[in-house]
Amino acid sequence: HQLLVREVPVEAVWFGMRLGANLALHAAAMSRQPPARIVLWDPVTNGRCHLDAVLAAHRREVADGKGITWERILARGVEPEPELPGNVLGFEFSDALVDELLRLDLSALGTVTRRGVAVSLASSAAVVEELRLRCDPPNFSSSVLGPQPDWLRTQADGTPVAPPDIFGALRRALEVA
Repeated sequence: HQLLVREVPVEAVWFGMRLGANLALHAAAMSRQPPARIVLWDPVTNGRCHLDAVLAAHRREVADGKGITWERILARGVEPEPELPGNVLGFEFSDALVDELLRLDLSALGTVTRRGVAVSLASSAAVVEELRLRCDPPNFSSSVLGPQPDWLRTQADGTPVAPPDIFGALRRALEVA
């Protein structure tokens, strides 16, 4: 919070993964004193697809926990089909949250780069190419990521969320001047 409202410039780098990347981007667009650089790691580019993935992860986790397929769970009436808004993956998704996630995009990217914030993006080739067109090129750098982990699965399994190539990509992003 102090970085957002501070009067004195601070040479800061913000880093965000998935939804955290979206938050960092929008905060940089609104802050009185934006960071010098933000690193966006595989940001969410489509809210509907993200919510569909959350619902699919819920089905998968319930099925894995019960040791039977989701189809059998439904046929037996063991669990209802997950719905949004509602409780999914143990979290309450309110109407307001669902609405906000459905509107999620990276539209602030152009605003942020025009403000002089250096943006380093690490994402799929398709996302990198699409977003490159929206940015002020001197303030935008990108890295194409290989296959990414299923973020929702790795968190539930307790396996590392950080992809193996994260440190190299971060080093490259911070070296770009």
